Amino acid sequence: MAVLTEQSIPANVRDAELTHDTWLVQASGLRKKYCRDLRKSLFYSLRDVLDVVSLRRNNPAELREHEFWAVDDVSFELRRGDSLALLGRNGAGKSTLLKLITGQRSLTSGTVTTRGRIVALTELGLGFDPVLTGRENAYVNAAVHGVSRRAFDKLIEEIIDFSELREFIDSAVQTYSTGMKARLGFSIATHLKPDILIVDEVLAVGDLEFRRKCVQHVLAYLQNGGSIILVAHDPYLVQSICNRALVLDQGRVVFSGSGVEGVDFHFRLGHANQYAVAAKSPDTASQDAAEHDGTEDSIQSPKADIGQPGSLPKLQFAKLELIPTRPVVIDQLEILPVDGEALHTGQPAKVVMRYRSSIHARVVWAFTLCTADLHVAIASCTRGMDGEDSSISPGEHSLVCRLPELLLRPGVYAIRGGIGDAISHVGLAVTGYEDAPTFFTVVERRVSRANNWQLMQNDLVVMKAEWF
Repeated sequence: MAVLTEQSIPANVRDAELTHDTWLVQASGLRKKYCRDLRKSLFYSLRDVLDVVSLRRNNPAELREHEFWAVDDVSFELRRGDSLALLGRNGAGKSTLLKLITGQRSLTSGTVTTRGRIVALTELGLGFDPVLTGRENAYVNAAVHGVSRRAFDKLIEEIIDFSELREFIDSAVQTYSTGMKARLGFSIATHLKPDILIVDEVLAVGDLEFRRKCVQHVLAYLQNGGSIILVAHDPYLVQSICNRALVLDQGRVVFSGSGVEGVDFHFRLGHANQYAVAAKSPDTASQDAAEHDGTEDSIQSPKADIGQPGSLPKLQFAKLELIPTRPVVIDQLEILPVDGEALHTGQPAKVVMRYRSSIHARVVWAFTLCTADLHVAIASCTRGMDGEDSSISPGEHSLVCRLPELLLRPGVYAIRGGIGDAISHVGLAVTGYEDAPTFFTVVERRVSRANNWQLMQNDLVVMKAEWF
């Protein structure tokens, strides 16, 4: 289960009605540093204690040997009714930030202020006494949060029914599986009706049906005025639950905006980091050196375009060398708006595949639009398979396909494709299969009730309909 904590707050604030305009969490300049070396860490801790005792001034902003910022200058505000997603790679600082908010870790610098009751589901597997039964652990956690036994008696049956553990509720928790602990922990936490619910990957545990029930329960909780801070790697979960997102990279906030834009930025940032690692790997270093001669970077920094809400890193593929066994190389595959800067539902778009070739050949070229998790192929387009004139020649060129109407609903999608021999259909070059695909965002130009309803249904495409 999770560690369940409650912040101490003034009585006048606790008893006051917290409206939708009331902030529940204010974080300003949060910073937390750790030391990678255990011996150095113990030495620094002892020296810090001596500095405090001797009233010696210590500079918390200074990094000593082997130290690093796990959270670096993070500021945000959470209001009643907000659902905030924390996104980022493993080690980006998400869980550390949650522990700073709940008081489980001390701040190096900065301030965090909270209002109302906080229930945090973090570090799955901690918080339950393995010898006690599930029912007894439920009562213990309720008591920790100041809920009387008489009041909790009215909730326990509902908690048991929601967790679907009635058959095992009076068994010792040490006999529970990880998923069973997650069910009970989530059920207890959400039925305590906190002002702020903090969830760290707990919704990713359990079978599909229980996860769907958890999402529906969280959405009802938000509609009733609750607030949530969620750490999750599931893009659909974030987009379903969260209206806001922060993307963390190396402890810093690199994006702040809507949930959909945050997921898109997170994907593109991960895409950029993958190619940055590939460009620096020993296997490709010599090829990069030969290809670029030290005059061109194989990838732009993923933070280069950060600044405007929704802006994304502009990615360049790591260039591969043309060799006899690799006569064609795709340098970039992207989908772009014909007019303007954003892809809009129902507006024209174009797909551009930039490639280099050392041969003349008749080819088939194709691309596929997929959902962001790559599980569903939405639409595919090909040229040259049925005898159309499609050929390539030596040098750097581009293949372009115009889509008169982009019928995708607003959301995050992926595109991948390739070039194949027209006669044998053997692949000459592909992108987005063994490597990362190109992710892109489609947005709606206008806001209406019909569009909002279609977004809620998670539609993939727009159907042209005639009503009679």
